[in-house]
Amino acid sequence: TSMVKGKVFNVKSYNTRGWRNIFEISVADGTSILLVKWFNQPYLNDVFQVNDHVFLYGKVSVYKQALQMVNPEYEIVSEEDGLGESVAILPVYSLTEDMRQPRFRKLMKQVVDEYSHLVDEIFTADILKKHKFVPITFAIKNIHFPDSFDSLAESKKRLKYEEFFTFETAMALRKRNIKEARGYKFRIGPNVEDHIYKLFPFKLTRSQEKVIRDIHEDMCSVRPMNRLLQGDVGSGKTVVAVYALLAAIANGFQTALMAPTEILAEQHYRTLKGFLTDAKVRVLLLTGGAKTKLRKENLERIRQGETDLVVGTHALIEGDVEFKKLGLIVIDEQHKFGVMQRTRLRQKGRKPQPDVLVMTATPIPRTLSLTVFGDLDVSIIDELPPGRTPVETYRVTSKKQNDAYEFIRKEVKNGRQVFVV
Repeated sequence: TSMVKGKVFNVKSYNTRGWRNIFEISVADGTSILLVKWFNQPYLNDVFQVNDHVFLYGKVSVYKQALQMVNPEYEIVSEEDGLGESVAILPVYSLTEDMRQPRFRKLMKQVVDEYSHLVDEIFTADILKKHKFVPITFAIKNIHFPDSFDSLAESKKRLKYEEFFTFETAMALRKRNIKEARGYKFRIGPNVEDHIYKLFPFKLTRSQEKVIRDIHEDMCSVRPMNRLLQGDVGSGKTVVAVYALLAAIANGFQTALMAPTEILAEQHYRTLKGFLTDAKVRVLLLTGGAKTKLRKENLERIRQGETDLVVGTHALIEGDVEFKKLGLIVIDEQHKFGVMQRTRLRQKGRKPQPDVLVMTATPIPRTLSLTVFGDLDVSIIDELPPGRTPVETYRVTSKKQNDAYEFIRKEVKNGRQVFVV
């Protein structure tokens, strides 16, 4: 895709045999000639005139040994500006179908000229000097209408830093507010833990035990837990979540587990209901697809405290869902939920705030977890239970696509299953 500037020296409009209209102009820039065509836009005959100075933005191709551009974006400019350096760099915006680049650029120019000086500078002079940042007014003007590529690069650098700075500041404030908030102080003594561990038909790994200690410490604190549990598929995150759920239920609280899809929520429901049969825990499934009558009955049971664990989807954060005494929230595949969705579910609990444990199987580098998830404490399960085959992940490029299909054929032929997502 190229930006071309030049002068119109020929204009014509004609119809093909199929009655398709073609509007055509020829543009020269002193070095070559470009043939430009638009299909089924006859109104352009009233837009372009010979000797107009134009900017064209589109893909240049060769057709019958001539340079050609088809259906490009365009802008007609005055003679003195047409070839001037002051408008050599033009912004190209993502627009809706009915809005054209020239019109939107004109609107943006008016907004930038009239209001950019009203934007407050959030950095002190010493920060600007230390990082060699341009002022905010300069950055806003030059991110839209740069006077040079250097000015554009300086403006991007400044605005990127400001975005990260404000994001991290928001995360730090959120974390501080959570730490200063008052949560439930659960009592998880040896008797409670013994009853929980007896439900596990296997020995926990050292990594699971370590994470459980983190959660135990959080839940026994007067501050609400806000922890991210990271672990590969099959590492035993659900078992750790069960420990937290049962500890909260043993203290007389309701709990909630939210999953991003109905299929995953139903899977969790079946797994937990079977796993907790001997614990006599009342488990309820709440999804958006439930019938109206059943949904009303379930909402009333939640409101009256007649259920201990509610498993559901986004339906859990809807306005008509009211818990009697919500003490713990577990969120699976947490990266599919935003901060506001976590907050809305947390607000289902009355003060003090309920504890929150979020889980993900997506590998997150430590530096990223400290920034993007800076409001969460992080625990990692870094080993698999005995007998579990490690999950191996490979990236296959399009060049190896046939090899991938052949591998799938062999696996299926050997009686194994393959899932295509």
